[in-house]
Amino acid sequence: MRSYRDEKASQLLLRFYRRKPIVPTCREQTDNGSEFAWEFETATAKLGIQRYFSRVKTPRDNPEIERFNETLEYEWLYNFNLSLDPEELNPRLTEWLIEYNFKRPHQSLAYLTPVEYIEKELAKIRCPVLPVWSASTNAGLFLCPVVYLKQEIKMRSSLIGKIEKAKRYAQEPDRVTFSGLTAVFHGENDDHKLSYANGKWHCTCLFFSQWEICSHIMALQQILGDMLPKEALASPMETQPPEK
Repeated sequence: MRSYRDEKASQLLLRFYRRKPIVPTCREQTDNGSEFAWEFETATAKLGIQRYFSRVKTPRDNPEIERFNETLEYEWLYNFNLSLDPEELNPRLTEWLIEYNFKRPHQSLAYLTPVEYIEKELAKIRCPVLPVWSASTNAGLFLCPVVYLKQEIKMRSSLIGKIEKAKRYAQEPDRVTFSGLTAVFHGENDDHKLSYANGKWHCTCLFFSQWEICSHIMALQQILGDMLPKEALASPMETQPPEK
């Protein structure tokens, strides 16, 4: 059965894409709500949009939106801003959204606003802001950031969360352990090939052939630190010259 929410969701989608050149590989991810059926489905088919659905009762499939909804609920809705009159509701919500997206620094975004973060990370924006009229009333202008991406950009909104996670992981090198590696060390006099495999180091320098340890390996041990297995961090003082 078609619903009022379904009709308004499809209208909003069509208005959005009238202002944004459609990328041939454009995709939309939604949950399984009734507002994303019937007319919304027809609208996405008309626009050539490939659809993806979150799993039922699995909010972590779309964590950024779920987190935003929670913030909206606790910071705005529960702060006595709800009104059944669209003429009163829309300006209130618009003011909060502008503050949230354009003025408010976010700790998770390195204290940038969401719009500043998009501009910085994607660096492909041609027109960051366009006006879109509210779906319920013409009173109150809802400003939403609209990004113009080149056709080779294929990015879902969840990738922003992955970028933040990668930054956090980069500060925690103990999460990574090398089981083997190869490298070229640019020494003062020559380049040397280093490798670590099956619990043993190897270097092509002359000193290593005599002592089974060298400055190149020791330098790499200090660079990688805890990212190497314990046996790869053996102290060079424990290494003795081979018996003749």
